[in-house]
Amino acid sequence: MNAKTEVVASKFDLVIWAAIFTLFVVGVVLNFHFAYVALSIRMAAWIIAFIVLGLGALKTYHGRTFFNFTKDVRMELRKVVWPARQQIIQTTGLVIVAVIIFALILWAIDSSLLLAVNKLTG
Repeated sequence: MNAKTEVVASKFDLVIWAAIFTLFVVGVVLNFHFAYVALSIRMAAWIIAFIVLGLGALKTYHGRTFFNFTKDVRMELRKVVWPARQQIIQTTGLVIVAVIIFALILWAIDSSLLLAVNKLTG
C-alpha cells in the first residue's frame, strides 16, 4: 500500500516568516536612514541581522528542510573524486587549443565569405 504522508508546516511558521520579512524590511529602511554611519558598522549590523534572521528561519519547517539539504550536499561533495592537477592542466590546455583552432576556422570561413560578397557586389 502506498501511504502518502505529508508534513504540513505549522501556522506558527507563517508568523515566523512574516516576522523575518518585517525585520528585513526594517533593516533596509534603517540602513538608508543611517547612511551617514560608517559602512563597516552597517555591514557588521547586517551580518548580525542575517545570523539572527537565519536562526529564526531554522525554527520553521522549510528552514529545517533547507538546513538538512545543505548537510546532505556537503556529505555528497565529500564523496566526489576530484581530478589531479596534471589532468586539469592537460584538459584545460586541450580546450584552449581547440578554441584557437575553431576560431581560426571560423575566421577563415568569415574572410572567404566576405571576399565572395565583395566580388559579387563590386
